[in-house]
Amino acid sequence: MSDSILEGLKNNEVVMHYQPIMCLDKMQIACWESLARWYHPELGLLYPYSFIEKAERQPDAIFGIFKFGLESALNASHVLKSPVSVNLSAVSLLHKHFLQEVTRYQGSPIALEITERASMEFASPQQLQVLSDVEALGYTFMIDDFTAVSLNHLSTILGAFKDLNRVKVKLDMHLIQGLGDSKNLHMGVIIKAIVNCAHDMGIKVVCEGVEKPEQVEFLREIRCDFAQGYLLGKPCALGAIPK
Repeated sequence: MSDSILEGLKNNEVVMHYQPIMCLDKMQIACWESLARWYHPELGLLYPYSFIEKAERQPDAIFGIFKFGLESALNASHVLKSPVSVNLSAVSLLHKHFLQEVTRYQGSPIALEITERASMEFASPQQLQVLSDVEALGYTFMIDDFTAVSLNHLSTILGAFKDLNRVKVKLDMHLIQGLGDSKNLHMGVIIKAIVNCAHDMGIKVVCEGVEKPEQVEFLREIRCDFAQGYLLGKPCALGAIPK
């Protein structure tokens, strides 16, 4: 399937949907995340979990999705009048055209979400240097799928950045969805600890997977900065977003 995603891109089968990320202080949209969808001619609508991992086995395929995401995000940012984030696989950091491509969008309202936590845990000095080079271009970053386990290698990733004000951590959705679970009685304490730890370093926090009003109340109470989830807005095509 990773071979055919390149054909899918050429045939305009891949599209981007956009989901809002809400500022919890003002309860206003702060930015949007772009999420790939593939209208496969035989398999129908495919979500990222069904093709991204396979695409990463072929650098040109995952980089092609990223490149398309940048192009789409620039257009979406003008329509939505808001910054848009694009998911960035650690694999693409080593693509021969990566720096050339991101330089084209220097100064645009595009943020980069670093995906694949496992890959970044063992990031090479070359990958970390590329992150540093991209930061120098003025980009902001989100470290996606963040959990308590991620604290073990956070210092490695943060070592690539000079200005931590350009970095946000994005809590894995399973953390907030574990609130209220009798098997996870201390989840609220864990989330609060991560938020406080990030704030102590000057890093803002986004919480994914917010689906209930009481989750929003909890996040506001512990001073989490941003939230994202179906309660606040589902991903949808650019033309379907209410103006």
